Amino acid sequence: GDPTAAIEWMQKAVERQPSWQLLLTLANLEYRTGKLEAARGHLRELLDRAPGNPEGIKAWAQIELLSGDPAQAVALYGQLDRDRRDPQTLGNEGVALLLLRRPQEAEAAFRRALALAPQDPGTLLNLADALTLSGRTEEARAIYREVVARTEAAPQELLTTRAQALAHGGEPRRAVETIVQALRASPDSPQLAAEAAIVYALVGDRNSALAEIDRAIKGGVDRRWFLFPWFDSLRDQPPLSVAAPAAPSVAPSEP
Repeated sequence: GDPTAAIEWMQKAVERQPSWQLLLTLANLEYRTGKLEAARGHLRELLDRAPGNPEGIKAWAQIELLSGDPAQAVALYGQLDRDRRDPQTLGNEGVALLLLRRPQEAEAAFRRALALAPQDPGTLLNLADALTLSGRTEEARAIYREVVARTEAAPQELLTTRAQALAHGGEPRRAVETIVQALRASPDSPQLAAEAAIVYALVGDRNSALAEIDRAIKGGVDRRWFLFPWFDSLRDQPPLSVAAPAAPSVAPSEP
């Protein structure tokens, strides 16, 4: 319950023994308390002392994906050997590529992740999103239907995945029913508000989408999570029109 004291003690530990493990722990503490530059600095130090350390690279890439520069995240993931890229890392790399509007490269990352963890509905959803953004809507719809089938008896944490698949797949009523069920169970979650905004944007409920976006941003969700094309029609409305970051430029995709 005292993160400031925790960081002070970890700093003392690092001063005495600056191992990569202690530097990683300190950087994670700093990131969780919003000290992003301090976390980046200690991860740089970690990689100076242990070049190529996969845990340091993954931690820094995660910071850039969630709160920084997705292009930097992609560059960091690119430093990992292929055999160091577990399903979660590949999935995160794919999401960063989607944020940069490079869907073909994102598709490749998601397919590699699914080769390692073929049952993951979240990665399947992301793959379908990548296909949608590549203009391959029929392929995408088939995968959205597969996500819906796999989440038929979904636990609570998969309801938003199911709702998004239903919305993308052209079932707005079921999508809204599902996301409302999720919101009732966790009404105060900013992350859930961001995911609900996707559903409402996809089904054309602009007012609900904007309300959820506002709630998510006020709860601490970074504005970059609303750079996806599903929100393009809302960019002239607050809160997206207020101090919103510029959308990443569309880079040519390489398969």
